[in-house]
Amino acid sequence: AISVDANVMLRFAPDGETFGNIRTRTLGSIGDYRHRAVWRAVGSGRKPTLEFSMSDNARFSIMAAICDLEAETD
Repeated sequence: AISVDANVMLRFAPDGETFGNIRTRTLGSIGDYRHRAVWRAVGSGRKPTLEFSMSDNARFSIMAAICDLEAETD
């Protein structure tokens, strides 16, 4: 069951292997289906990888994800 203060966590690995610190956002209160967890300025890398986890033992779905990408030129 989800607790009152359930959180979703994000870790970012710019190289696809070395993950950084955990960034936490609240999931909102129970039944608040319009609540969004938003992270900005996550980082950049050649093989960017995101890892999501949740603080409670409950079913969790990501319904949508939006990402702004910018190609680097050498």
